[in-house]
Amino acid sequence: MSWQFALTFAHSSVLPSDPVQVFMARAALGQVLANLVDNAIFWLIRSKGSGKGGTIEANIEQLDHGFAVTVSDDGPGVTEEDRSRIFEPYFTRKPNGIGLGLYIARFVIEPHGRLVYKEVGGPWRGHLRS
Repeated sequence: MSWQFALTFAHSSVLPSDPVQVFMARAALGQVLANLVDNAIFWLIRSKGSGKGGTIEANIEQLDHGFAVTVSDDGPGVTEEDRSRIFEPYFTRKPNGIGLGLYIARFVIEPHGRLVYKEVGGPWRGHLRS
C-alpha cells in the first residue's frame, strides 16, 4: 500500500513574535508532536481517502506561565464512546496499531504540563499545554 500526503505551509499570524522557551527535551516534544500529526494523517486518509485532501493545523501560543500547542484536523474525530479511553495503554482503533502512542505522549508531557483532547467549536482537537 502506498501513502500519498502533501503538506502546504503558510505564514500564520498566530505564531508568537518572540521565541518560546520550552523546558523539556526537544526530542520528547518532537516525538509528541509527531505522534499527534501521524494520528491526524492516518485518520484523514482513512476517512477521506488517499490524495483526497484534509487539513491539519498546528499553532503555538505563548502563555504567561508557558506555552500551548494545538494540533487539530478536519478528520472524523474521536467518538464519544472512545473519549475516556484514548490515553489508556494498548487502546487503539488503528488496524495493526499497538495503542501506545497517545499513552506515551501523555506520559512524556505530564511532568511538564498536560496533553488533552477536547472539543472546541467542532471536531475534537488535540491540545498540548505546558
